[in-house]
Amino acid sequence: MAYWDISTAFYSGKSLFVGDLVPNGSSIRFKPDGLIMYLVNTSDQTIYQYTLSIAWDITTAVYFRKYLKVWKQDSFPQDLSFNLDGSIMYMLG
Repeated sequence: MAYWDISTAFYSGKSLFVGDLVPNGSSIRFKPDGLIMYLVNTSDQTIYQYTLSIAWDITTAVYFRKYLKVWKQDSFPQDLSFNLDGSIMYMLG
């Protein structure tokens, strides 16, 4: 398998339904260790944080009511990213 090569990608059969909380998700990002997942929701201008008990395994994700409302900064957030140490978040809208 060639990592970072989408031509070798396959569906693992794992999924996580977030439609009730994030019905208009536009982006997903992970903390480098794979234990935190961030979802951007365009309809309520909010970034939601999920905790994973097993790194990179979305079936272990739990929402502990951690979120950031970004409507003052952007009315239609699309994506986000962090600097290398996670101290700065960048948002695209």
